[in-house]
Amino acid sequence: MSHLSYILTIMEQRKYDSSPIGALREACRRAEAAVASLNTAGVGEDLSVEELEELAVAVRRVKAGIAVFECSLTGRLTRLRGRAGAAGVLRDRLGMTGYQADRMTRLSEALEEMPNTRARLADGSITLAHLNTLARTARECGAREVDQDRDLLDRAARTPPDRFSRQARMWADRRAADRGEKLLETQRSRRRAFAFWSRRKQMGVLHAELDPIRFGQIRQALDLHNDALRRADSGRGVPPDEVRNNDQRRADALFELMTGRDAGALHPKPGMAGKPSTKLIITAEVGLIDGTDPDGACEIVDTGPVPPSVLEQLSPDTEISGALFDRKGNPLWLGRSRRLAAASQRLAAAVRDRGCVLCDAPTHLTQLHHIRDWGRGGRTDIDNLASVCGPDHRRLQNHGLRLVNTPGGWTTRPGDGPPAPALTGRPASRPP
Repeated sequence: MSHLSYILTIMEQRKYDSSPIGALREACRRAEAAVASLNTAGVGEDLSVEELEELAVAVRRVKAGIAVFECSLTGRLTRLRGRAGAAGVLRDRLGMTGYQADRMTRLSEALEEMPNTRARLADGSITLAHLNTLARTARECGAREVDQDRDLLDRAARTPPDRFSRQARMWADRRAADRGEKLLETQRSRRRAFAFWSRRKQMGVLHAELDPIRFGQIRQALDLHNDALRRADSGRGVPPDEVRNNDQRRADALFELMTGRDAGALHPKPGMAGKPSTKLIITAEVGLIDGTDPDGACEIVDTGPVPPSVLEQLSPDTEISGALFDRKGNPLWLGRSRRLAAASQRLAAAVRDRGCVLCDAPTHLTQLHHIRDWGRGGRTDIDNLASVCGPDHRRLQNHGLRLVNTPGGWTTRPGDGPPAPALTGRPASRPP
């Protein structure tokens, strides 16, 4: 712990521009020596979980200080040698990939116009991944607007980077003058698909790029049929060495959906026409529906924000459901009195959780888990239910873990009792 504190002291002295080069070299040398000492000592076996978590926080602060210094170094190199020259130094001297070097040059330029964001990075509140999202948002909406929005920066500090990217996208769309119409129009105009034979691999390759609405439906259909194939594999006594892996199963699912034929025998597969059924969940604020708030948010769950014109394109047979929420977005009056969640609760959880709360699995591959176990008095109320994918659900049950919602997001903790009996069968497939 003393070594980490020592590194933090060095990294917090960030007035490098005015420091003599000798002092700077000495500070770097001492930091390297401290890190080497840490690696030699290793992590003690006698440390408690709380002490290990404290170490993790300290390491994050060290990495934050280094990230700020890297951005300052990159900015100076960019001013002296241009972006390409700076990227070359980062590749040759810091061992970065071309992509990483290019990203660092862009981030260093963004930080020059975003002092509040720079301060958040320096104190470890946000990471380089958060900064990348904020910089991308700044290119769309302006660096000043992003940097002065304290609520956006606070959300970055308490949200994992992958989930914050979606929140930043929504924040940017709400400020776009055209409400995302031009973006959706561009996405649709750029739709394309390829089918070609790879001479190098000696295999056929399919590639498609679609707008969020059509992609959402195709992904659902592919994931659902893939899951049906997984259940079929696990239920027919196939020898372990013959069971398809997830990549093979997804390829077979795509073939069967496109041709209606069994991927193994190649004969027509009964019941394939029009299967499986997909259901997109589109959320829209009431003000957008009744016209009182034209700037209200509109989003496809698991895909992202879309312009309000999507609502006008719904087919006549579209099923429309409503759910009531309070001002903080908490669902109200959705009932209980049974172990399995009602359809209204599933809808509310889908809108609230936006997929598995522990990973990036989409909503259609999740099930509702009792936060406080049903067998230990847990209620089937919306505030006691959370969306988890099949593998995470099995992990919670098999290892006796419980879900905990912390300021930094959902995580797991040891349960209050013994683990439930291990589930049999193969785990559900995760999306790629």
